[in-house]
Amino acid sequence: MAAVQINLLEEKEQKNRMPHFLIAGAAVVFLLIVLVFWLQAREVQEENRRLEEELAGLKATETEISSATDQVGTERQMLQQAVNSLEEHASVAELLKETVALLPERGYIEYFSLEDNAVITMDVRFDNLQETATYLDLLDHYERTSDVDLVGVTEKELDAVVDPFDYRSPYLATYRVELPGSENAGEEEEAENESVLEP
Repeated sequence: MAAVQINLLEEKEQKNRMPHFLIAGAAVVFLLIVLVFWLQAREVQEENRRLEEELAGLKATETEISSATDQVGTERQMLQQAVNSLEEHASVAELLKETVALLPERGYIEYFSLEDNAVITMDVRFDNLQETATYLDLLDHYERTSDVDLVGVTEKELDAVVDPFDYRSPYLATYRVELPGSENAGEEEEAENESVLEP
């Protein structure tokens, strides 16, 4: 007869490990996500730092270019002023040369002044009064003058004995010559004088 064994002890239930695996998997996924975000944040910070350095470099370059441009502009302005000054001096020298060419043989300019590039005042020595009138007429018809006035003539008596090397023409004539650019200035000055004289 076969023996029958009866187990009266309760059978142990096997533990369900699935929740543990799920929690561990979730933790690993969370750590991976955190790691990815951290790496991306570092990349963004590095990119920002690189862009800031490039921006600082561009600003420095812009400042240098601006400074160089200002310097070039200043130098160009100084050069233009120098050119204008040279042109004015050349014009005055040419004008003086031409007024000297109009003088009689023994006439000479003792004093020459140019005011505002528009009005000339000069003292000229002559041997006689006729030369003062002739020179006035020549200046009046000269193409680079607009108005000429003989301000005055003074005469110096000659000594009985004169050293030829110390000879000075006895007549000193003072001329006031207006150039074409001085007409407007003269009109403005007259208008100011009239307004002052009015009661």
